[in-house]
Amino acid sequence: MSSIKINGLDKALESVQKRTSARELTSEGVYKILNEVQETLDTYLFKKDQVGIRILITVYTRVASSYSGIPYATFVEVERGKTVWKLSNVYRDKGIAADAKILNSEIFADQIYCKAEKELNRLVYRDIEL
Repeated sequence: MSSIKINGLDKALESVQKRTSARELTSEGVYKILNEVQETLDTYLFKKDQVGIRILITVYTRVASSYSGIPYATFVEVERGKTVWKLSNVYRDKGIAADAKILNSEIFADQIYCKAEKELNRLVYRDIEL
């Protein structure tokens, strides 16, 4: 597992979360989620094909059913560059999301489908001797 670092993440999180006490993100949490996302992307896309993918990361928390309203959480948007992940935006907003979400998946759907289809074809015909 490679070590992912994003310039300016600590300062951005600190400035956005200076008056919050719940549903906060830490840079370590962001890096942990991003490493898992990177591993998943590596199974479906080559590194050169990952350029431009935008990921929305937030902390996953359970909210009591008695809670009325939608709680605020911290969101981090990052974009994959040629060699590194770049910080796009850090903000607090209403919403409960999963740990990570691809924001522009429709752009990469064809590439992912083609690679998955090739992999499935190999799995289906792997044991046949010609």
